[in-house]
Amino acid sequence: MTSGYQALFYLLLRRLSPERAHTLAFTALDAALQISPSSALTHMVGAVILGAVGEAEQAIAWSERGVRLSPFD
Repeated sequence: MTSGYQALFYLLLRRLSPERAHTLAFTALDAALQISPSSALTHMVGAVILGAVGEAEQAIAWSERGVRLSPFD
C-alpha cells in the first residue's frame, strides 16, 4: 500500500471514531515504513496526519525526516 493510498484510507476512516481511525492510519504507516524505511512520502503523510490530530511536535519531526530523506520532493 503506498503512502497516497494510506492517506486516502485515513480520510475514509474518518467515519470511525477518531481514536480508531488514528490507530488504523498509523498501523498502515508503520507497515509502510517496515517495507521502506526511507520513504520520504510516508514520513510526509505521517506528518500531515499527526498535524491533523494535534500532535504538532511529532508532525514537525516526521516532516523534517521526510525532507532529509528527499530534499527535492
